[in-house]
Amino acid sequence: MSTHKEMDKKQKQYLRAKICQLMDEGKAGEAKKWMDLLLVDEQKRGRKPNSQFTQVRVTRPDGEEQIFKSIAETARTYHVTPQAIRQVIYRGIPTRGVLKGFLIEYTGVKKDVRSKPILATLPDGTRKQYESIRHFRRETGIADSYVYRSLSSGNPIASGRYAGWQFERVEEQ
Repeated sequence: MSTHKEMDKKQKQYLRAKICQLMDEGKAGEAKKWMDLLLVDEQKRGRKPNSQFTQVRVTRPDGEEQIFKSIAETARTYHVTPQAIRQVIYRGIPTRGVLKGFLIEYTGVKKDVRSKPILATLPDGTRKQYESIRHFRRETGIADSYVYRSLSSGNPIASGRYAGWQFERVEEQ
């Protein structure tokens, strides 16, 4: 009993063998037709990359930027798993491990529909607006749990480096 995928593999294997046989017999024209058919099938089955996530930008702690074609290529370069790269992209700047201090992000990513701007009020009364909690976290390095706790309670952060900071959501028009 074979599945559909195995049948496809067997069919492709048969086509490749037929192409080799035709080439050995000197029938290059007919072999080219079968080869074109095989290539068209493989192109149709190939995964198209999502246009907004095709490239990955890596900024090293020393400020040097490098652009990779994909998450997989980035992972191979830094000898980590693709999941580790995705975590860095979604969580922000890593604080330990091989990627410590690296900023990894997609290039040309459209704005996340769910992200909302926040307004940070510093202890001295200065107010600064950020595009989202993710952008604030990447700029300051603060854990997002502090921001969410301050947002839900309405109180400023009680202790730590960001003691006295208070956050609120900004309503967009």
